[in-house]
Amino acid sequence: MLVPRARLLKQIDPQVVTEGETLELLLASYILSGNAEDLNFQVLEGVGEIKGSYYLYAHGYDEAGEYWVKLQASNGSDSDFRRFKVTVIDNNRAPSIEISDLRISVGEEMTIDLSELSTDPDGDSLTYELVGQFGQIIEQNCFSMQVKCKLECTR
Repeated sequence: MLVPRARLLKQIDPQVVTEGETLELLLASYILSGNAEDLNFQVLEGVGEIKGSYYLYAHGYDEAGEYWVKLQASNGSDSDFRRFKVTVIDNNRAPSIEISDLRISVGEEMTIDLSELSTDPDGDSLTYELVGQFGQIIEQNCFSMQVKCKLECTR
């Protein structure tokens, strides 16, 4: 004779989190009856971990995608599990550029290859735009500047 399994947990809806954020579920919200303190939780399959009465999933960048989690709750005599989906959404991180102090003498021209000084953590291709009044962008990724000086002397 089959004895029906005790239901300890409610259905857990699919969860969505953006790269760089931590998914945090208060497990007490998914208990059908009783207290979270009376249950032992465990991740049987998939991503994440249990800390106290919370399910946590702290992922890294480049981990966008869908993951399935099998979570178990037991009270010593009965156990129950639920599967739920975690979707990690790609987060487009900002590129960076580092240009050290530059010196140029009057009458000289300086060209800087901006692609050698900039990075994009997601590997996206970069475009450049000049903000300001000095110099110009040439060849899609190079900055060029020439310093001219006009001296006026009075006696």
